[in-house]
Amino acid sequence: MNNSSLQKKVWLSIAAIVLLFVMFVVTTYAFVSAFLSVEDNLFETAKVDIDLNGGVAIFTEEDFALEPGRSNKKDFTITNNSTVDVYYRIYLDGIVGDLQDVLRFEIYDGEELLYAADMDDFNRDTPFVSDKVLAVGETKVLSTVVVMDTKAGNHYQNQSCSFDMVANATQVRNNPTKVFE
Repeated sequence: MNNSSLQKKVWLSIAAIVLLFVMFVVTTYAFVSAFLSVEDNLFETAKVDIDLNGGVAIFTEEDFALEPGRSNKKDFTITNNSTVDVYYRIYLDGIVGDLQDVLRFEIYDGEELLYAADMDDFNRDTPFVSDKVLAVGETKVLSTVVVMDTKAGNHYQNQSCSFDMVANATQVRNNPTKVFE
């Protein structure tokens, strides 16, 4: 190889390295600029606030003077006091007493049965989740019916139970699978 050919290869190699370095700098600048110079972003948070029956108990102690095969129906309200539309769910919590294995809960919207479950199964893991959106400011009137099993024997006489009926809500926006956290 002659000296001129070797010098030409060295200069071409140096030029290629310089060109690659310049391309690297430009690409890095473009990459960083794309992530760091996004302007005028606005993040908006929502308030999710649901009211169950105005905070008043749906059932009282007198409402549970049940006999096998008999039922008790009570109307209640659920109101969306949020700043966004919500999905809502209802379930029982804090169940205490001896009647949970013979009581069945049903939730109605007018005459339409929306949900039915034994008291033991009407919990946070298997709640009633509405398939309808509750709009901002909307109040929905629902009914719950408690039915005592017709096969409940004398063992359940003078027994009682207590529970909390709970309503939770989650925003509709960005939540197509109705995730409640």
